[in-house]
Amino acid sequence: MISFETALEKVLQNTKTLEAENLPLLESCQRVLAAPVFARENLPPFDRSPLDGYALWARDTEGAAAKYPRKVKVVDSVPAGSLAEVAVFPGMAVRIMTGAPIPRGADCVIRQENTQKAEAGMILVFEELQPGANIIRAGEDVKKGDATLAAGDVLSPGDIGLLAALGHTSVPVFPPPKVGILATGSELVEIFEKPPKGKIRNSNSYMLAALVREYGGAPVMAGVCEDNIEDISRSIEKILLETDILITTGGVSVGDYDLLPDALEQAGAHRLFWKVAMKPGTPLLAAVKNNKLIFALSGNPAACLITFQQFAGPCLLKMQGRRDCNHKWGKAVLTENIDVRKSSHLRFVRGHWRYNAEGVPEVRATGSQKPGVLSSFRNHNCYIVLQEKTGPCKGDWVRVQFNQAVTANI
Repeated sequence: MISFETALEKVLQNTKTLEAENLPLLESCQRVLAAPVFARENLPPFDRSPLDGYALWARDTEGAAAKYPRKVKVVDSVPAGSLAEVAVFPGMAVRIMTGAPIPRGADCVIRQENTQKAEAGMILVFEELQPGANIIRAGEDVKKGDATLAAGDVLSPGDIGLLAALGHTSVPVFPPPKVGILATGSELVEIFEKPPKGKIRNSNSYMLAALVREYGGAPVMAGVCEDNIEDISRSIEKILLETDILITTGGVSVGDYDLLPDALEQAGAHRLFWKVAMKPGTPLLAAVKNNKLIFALSGNPAACLITFQQFAGPCLLKMQGRRDCNHKWGKAVLTENIDVRKSSHLRFVRGHWRYNAEGVPEVRATGSQKPGVLSSFRNHNCYIVLQEKTGPCKGDWVRVQFNQAVTANI
């Protein structure tokens, strides 16, 4: 049995970042950029107006105010997508719409609300402006040649908009890992079936698939294998040919029908470790075959979920090129006693963290902490991590761990 820290270090050391590929722009959202992107042009590409109004000379507005308006002649009108047909000279203005190019000669734009139509072709100006007022300059957002995005950036919707504005139809990103999910156990039936006596539905596979998606991966459902070493071994070899990483659930403890350790050995997988000093999830087994990681998780639902988040989750983030795959940690005050026994292992308690009215972080357990109970995950947003042989009480400061799938970009 090895420590939690050593186990995590071992699996991350054996995790390879996937090869980058060019994906269409929309498919790249929330993916990690594999190379920097440089601007091929200015953005915006020309001086433009950010509002509806009039383009004119700033000196024609000198002294203008509500009681002392200045008067100029409107000589043209330019909507967005068009160019003014005339240049602007002293005493002249061009009606301009939001996004339209600034006419030649004009050095400012006055908003429509600060003007008033006068006699034919004239407007009154009620505001004094400085040169450059209300003009967005070419390259003000991005200059040609700038590194607009860096390798390792997670592409947000705003980044997608920026890339689209610069004319990028595809970008090099790290693809989602294909994650095989295999459940083992002769007691399992499909979720649409009514289980006969002694059987249960294969809910873990669906929970794992949801976790894979939360961490940016693509789940590949491989169904259920009954408790037969040859069948499990063949399934493992077949699934690894089609995926980047394999997650199994069930059959990893020490019972007569816990066959995963032997099946993995028969499949030619190299074991990294079996059993971690943590609760729940002690019987976790990690192995490698053909440079692909295999995690054999407990069949107990809560233990399965927790060990996925602690070990498979960081590996999936690293495979996608994330800069920081580590868990996020903090401290909080315990608001009530925790109903768990002291353990010789590191213990992960499902908890709910928040700031109280005084701004102090506080945390409480969310319900039953048994390894087969899922209901206590409903209001959980962190783990209260208890060191070996400790039992903190209400009012104590405790260590908390946040879900790194959610906080990976913080």
